[in-house]
Amino acid sequence: MGNTNILRIGQPIGTLWGYRRLGTWGTAEADEAAKYNRLPGDLKWEDINKDGKIDGKDETIIGRSYPKWNMNIANTFQLGKFDLSFDIRIVMGVNTVNATKHSVEDRQAIASSSRTVLNAWTPENQNTHIAQIRHYNAGYDTHMDDWWVEDGSFIRGQNIVLGYSLPTRFGKVNFQRLRIYASAQNFFLIDDYSGYDPEALTGFGGQLNANMEFFQYPRPRTYNLGLNIVF
Repeated sequence: MGNTNILRIGQPIGTLWGYRRLGTWGTAEADEAAKYNRLPGDLKWEDINKDGKIDGKDETIIGRSYPKWNMNIANTFQLGKFDLSFDIRIVMGVNTVNATKHSVEDRQAIASSSRTVLNAWTPENQNTHIAQIRHYNAGYDTHMDDWWVEDGSFIRGQNIVLGYSLPTRFGKVNFQRLRIYASAQNFFLIDDYSGYDPEALTGFGGQLNANMEFFQYPRPRTYNLGLNIVF
């Protein structure tokens, strides 16, 4: 996949770098596509410097891998014998590179595909961003572009706990505290990311090449019931 990030003065660390995908070449554009050594059905990238070829000079900033801001909202409430605590995380202004989408869309004849390849280029379906499905010997495009880059902002319910304090005396047994509770981790996620989880990240290349998701398992959602006993 090559370099996906660039370190540049005046730009955030981990700035995403690549081509701008315009769509796919149509049959009516066959002559123009040939100038770029492309065929109808191939991916079409923007020739930014207008020199008649697609190369590293046409790469540009296509996103950011670190958020503009993030925050946590946490609090604890108590009403009578009930108590409620929660922790909500908010991350905004960040992009996630969906390399999973690249693999299941751009490598159709090599890797397992998603149902989005049903919208791949055909002579009857030319207004699409997904290249024509071809035999794997034909190769595939693996250049980083903005089609992989998605909004990685999210609001996540990190943790929530609801408890109830029971009477501290049962017959002849006294307790300092007796409390039952139910808790949930990762109890909700609000996002526009097309993959499982914008935060389930591969982390290829360390801190300067961050925020890429490639077939990562999503964070689990867990539920617990518990009992606190203090004698």
